[in-house]
Amino acid sequence: MEWFLMSKNNFYINKSNGVDGYNPYCKTCTKQKSSKWVKEHAEVHRAYKRTERAKQVCRPTKRKNDQKYRNGETYQKWHESNKSKLKEYREKRKHKKHDISETEWMECKIYFHNCCAYCGLPESEHYKRWKKEYRKSDLHKEHVDDNGANDLSNCVPACLNCNSSKWNHDFETWYRKQSFFSKEKLIRIQRWLDCDHKLHLRKGELHNGK
Repeated sequence: MEWFLMSKNNFYINKSNGVDGYNPYCKTCTKQKSSKWVKEHAEVHRAYKRTERAKQVCRPTKRKNDQKYRNGETYQKWHESNKSKLKEYREKRKHKKHDISETEWMECKIYFHNCCAYCGLPESEHYKRWKKEYRKSDLHKEHVDDNGANDLSNCVPACLNCNSSKWNHDFETWYRKQSFFSKEKLIRIQRWLDCDHKLHLRKGELHNGK
């Protein structure tokens, strides 16, 4: 065992430690323990990183790091040696886009009061929050069932945070764990998916002269 002077050079700050304000393990041991945990809990770690990166305060840093990575030599080499994998990914994403009309999408948003179906964030607030970072700040056309249909029967409006957090998780399992969970919103989403979307689908067809 090796002993180190308790200082910022040797230990990470830990504000929850009311004794001395430092992490109990030195920086080297902390990194080793962290790396071991990540390897043993890879899926949990990836889910956590996706949730954190979806938060508004983290997005500028994420964009900066992503840009640096894409411009780096490592990414270029990976890109060259994984062309088939990239092609497969692009083909897969083609089937993830909703095939609905503008009228159907408008009716879908109106049904949910022009708010995120999950957390209830109004579209106007969504625009204010993201307009500086994205030219298009409309609510996302969310696949409730990640492997489901691309039509109105599997579409609800979702804000950027909810869309990123839900990812490909089971809708109800994910939703019940969220701090903004609402039984009323859950029932409304289920009613829309089960039957109410059909009424608005017919309305959209009539509007388009079908």
